[in-house]
Amino acid sequence: MTRISISLAWLVLLPVTVSGFVVTGPGRRLDPFVLFAESGSGDFEKSYGSEASAPIRDMIDSESAMAEFFRSNEEWSRLFRSMAHHEDVPAMDFLKDVDDSMMSMEDGGPWRALKGMPEGDDKLSVVANFLDSMQQALIDIPVNEAVNEDENDLHFLEEGRRMLCVSRFHVLQDIRGGSVEHRDELFATVWSELNHLRSADEPNTGSLILLPDYDMSDLRRFMDMNLHRPLEWLGIDSALLEVACLERGSPAIRVLHKLSDMPNEPWNEDEDEEEETSTE
Repeated sequence: MTRISISLAWLVLLPVTVSGFVVTGPGRRLDPFVLFAESGSGDFEKSYGSEASAPIRDMIDSESAMAEFFRSNEEWSRLFRSMAHHEDVPAMDFLKDVDDSMMSMEDGGPWRALKGMPEGDDKLSVVANFLDSMQQALIDIPVNEAVNEDENDLHFLEEGRRMLCVSRFHVLQDIRGGSVEHRDELFATVWSELNHLRSADEPNTGSLILLPDYDMSDLRRFMDMNLHRPLEWLGIDSALLEVACLERGSPAIRVLHKLSDMPNEPWNEDEDEEEETSTE
């Protein structure tokens, strides 16, 4: 498979929300399923799949952890109740008496409506650095010219199409693990964004929360106790909301809503659609 490099950092230059990449060259948009990069070498850890999105399986008692989570975040109960996938999820033991019928972004809860793009050159620079690092990581995925397609090609496509879904960016500077205040700020940002994506209910949409000062080990623990496990308790799987942490220039949390399955041969999708149209 031939690969050509793509440019990502153009996203932050636009004053409006955008989703898509641009092929290197004047003004050409890249088809969402035709993502290519120059051959290279490197170790690009997958940011998707069961290993990336599953809770950490350690000695923590799940029932006690669930009780503690919903007790300590009681002010978020209406949002949690509104997001519960059905009545039989484990979280309903703590949310069954919660009334979420009139919940909105303006009703005084801790959730809030967030802008889709950060303001200020310093924050835009963080986004640009992340996207540049993501581009380089894609380029560094090795190419085997001896085969038509292999696991590395699939990895490239899976990572690339996930970035294509991201249209909202947030930058939390000076936020670190180990601080209750910082934890609360990150928690409010992530769950407000989850609520935004779920309420909009548009497939193949996503958000990126960048944390340039956060340690990755602390971020993984935060994800486990405040996202992966709670989403599991609410009956929400990765087909509905996929959350992952990754580090490309800076640590980040990526949230994707209703990511579609990738076609078996995405690079032939347009040709197949044209053939179907011509036969009608």
